Amino acid sequence: MSNEFRRAIRPPTSLSVSEWCMKNVKVMGSERAPFFDVNQFPWWRFPLDAMGNPEIKKVIVVAPTGAGKSTAIEALHSYIVAEDPGRSLYACQSNDKAKIFVETRLNPSLKACKALDGLWAEDRHASRKHDIIFPHMAMSFGGANMSNFQEVSCRYLFGDETWTWTEGLIKEFFARHHDRWNRKGYLISQGGKKQSEFFKECQKGDEYHLHFACPQCDILQPFTDAGIVVDLTKNEQGEIDYLATKQTARVKCANCEHEISDTSRNRRSLSNASQYILTRKGTEEGTIYCTFNRMAIWWVEWGDMWERRTRALEALKRGVYDPYRQYKQKDMAEFWDDEYIQEKVDIVGGGYEKSEMTSEKLLNEISRFITCDRGQDHYWHIAQAGTSDGKLHVLSEGYLHDERNIRDVQATLGVPNKLMEL
Repeated sequence: MSNEFRRAIRPPTSLSVSEWCMKNVKVMGSERAPFFDVNQFPWWRFPLDAMGNPEIKKVIVVAPTGAGKSTAIEALHSYIVAEDPGRSLYACQSNDKAKIFVETRLNPSLKACKALDGLWAEDRHASRKHDIIFPHMAMSFGGANMSNFQEVSCRYLFGDETWTWTEGLIKEFFARHHDRWNRKGYLISQGGKKQSEFFKECQKGDEYHLHFACPQCDILQPFTDAGIVVDLTKNEQGEIDYLATKQTARVKCANCEHEISDTSRNRRSLSNASQYILTRKGTEEGTIYCTFNRMAIWWVEWGDMWERRTRALEALKRGVYDPYRQYKQKDMAEFWDDEYIQEKVDIVGGGYEKSEMTSEKLLNEISRFITCDRGQDHYWHIAQAGTSDGKLHVLSEGYLHDERNIRDVQATLGVPNKLMEL
């Protein structure tokens, strides 16, 4: 009886949130370990410990894919049930995804947590498809939509992959706190688009970037792909030999230019000693915004990062921007801006006068097209040809009186595609 009493009536833990999770939480589906070990994910220590800081009301983490975002959410749910209970709401892209997360990851993790023994409801029907009911608190789960965000008052809010949410939902989501003094909200996601609601939410917080210290000069600096250097190797055809080149990858210190070789030991050492540095003060008290990129993940080789970036830029030169967008959002955990495209595509003159227009193709030409801007009674046009080196050559440009003149230019230049109006 005394053992049961001590287990039921006990003081709050003296451990930090990350330490408590290491001691008590088991995770399902993790590739690293069957138990939660923050040493495997050192970039989560600071965001997790923010749960135990009453001054912090909102935590936003923008991280690359595969960085343990779901694992962190599992660990936090176990902690609040055992140590600081309150009704919670978890929202992701859809009801189906929320259901899969609960059934395959969260519920098994909660069941495996010994600190939760004796806290489950005796009625096995108390928990439903989108809810887990404990005698002292309830958890709800669902897709990010207005229906799920109505008439729910919660102390804890967890938003997953908020870059996919419809504009206006984040504001509605945080309204579920009902201004509780002890509220806590987490938004955890990869990068989205600049000027989106999610981007603006991040700008409200004190901004923290993960930094590493150079082992030579001990100067702190952010993890960035700009620090990766390689010895470029090409094959007989003049193409990049990616396998040979990325084996020479290393990181150069921005201060002393000391080079750190791309080994698992070096990456692990930098990651373990990394720390978040405040880089900008926000506008909303009690909100922090933490971010890091795939360079900080110790099991990811820097040579692979260099290859991903290089291949994405090569595709961008060919006019295919999606690989570069995904690299920015998923690998670098940055917010995408369409300006990135304009920065990478060179537009040069084609050496033609209007009187010398011809349908003869340029060297290495792969496409030819005309775009028009329509005025009230006239058009402004530009005709261009794209070449395989990623450049656009201007063939003709200027004022045209009506659509017949556009057709004349199209015929003279041999543009096969239909007219595009902007």
